[in-house]
Amino acid sequence: MVTADPEVQRSRERLESVLAQHLGTSRYVTGVLAELDLDSGRLTWVNGGRPLPLLVRGRRRVTRLGCPPAGPMGTDLGLPVTECHHQREPGHRLLLYTDGIVEARDAQGREFGRDRFVGYVVRHHSAQQTLRRLMRAVLDHHAGRLDDATVLLAEWRAGHRHRLNSLTIGKRQP
Repeated sequence: MVTADPEVQRSRERLESVLAQHLGTSRYVTGVLAELDLDSGRLTWVNGGRPLPLLVRGRRRVTRLGCPPAGPMGTDLGLPVTECHHQREPGHRLLLYTDGIVEARDAQGREFGRDRFVGYVVRHHSAQQTLRRLMRAVLDHHAGRLDDATVLLAEWRAGHRHRLNSLTIGKRQP
């Protein structure tokens, strides 16, 4: 769902300005800016050049959360930015990741792949266990190295604001 509630978009505009000031226009940053209302489960996000967020429902169904991507941040190109929304249900898992996870290659040049990546999230139970096993598998697949490989997994539980399960693991580019 796309609407005109601009809070996350305003944050992106402020970030865009700060990055342009400090980095000029020769460098840029990609990312997803998101906000989860812990009371209602409403997710608001802006995609700045990263893979689409994934939603895992009932540990079986995986859905890409479509949102027209904007360009990378810090370029000051004035490209259109769309703020998107999704109403989450209790137990839904949100998965944000960088392409370094799914594009990690083994010695024969085979990618780790999206299906294998999603399989780890669907099969395992706790966020901590899931991401530990996932990152171990990516490291094993990619000869012990990570490049632009970050994952954030957050499970929303209605009525348990203080018990949001989230974990981020990864390595960013130098």
